[in-house]
Amino acid sequence: RQDGGSWQRQAALRPTLEAAQGTHFGQTVALAPDASLALVGGTGQPGEGGALWVYALADGAAEPIGELRPEKKDDWFGEDVVFSADGSWLAVGAERAVQIYRREGNTFTPFKRLTAPPDPSIGHFGERLAFIL
Repeated sequence: RQDGGSWQRQAALRPTLEAAQGTHFGQTVALAPDASLALVGGTGQPGEGGALWVYALADGAAEPIGELRPEKKDDWFGEDVVFSADGSWLAVGAERAVQIYRREGNTFTPFKRLTAPPDPSIGHFGERLAFIL
């Protein structure tokens, strides 16, 4: 958090044992606009699927409270992650796809999966994300 002219650490986001072994933990980080939640994770290690862990942030501490994984194993799930400006939507990049979630409190419900057209010239669909107001 910025305090005057300097930055102050508010919490440390540490991986669970599972996160440390299965994903590129810390590759992707997103902070909810109200700073109540953080998502941390990344793509999968070789042969593993990507994942995101949900942390509740309060009083200078970060507590892991859940995780997001795709319905089917996807090594590239967690390539990028972004909240909407009001924090009610979340987009997660995956292999040639984007998974949209609706946020309700501290939980995320899958809403829609957007997939790339079959044209391979499209490139890395879902690699970088943004919400536009």
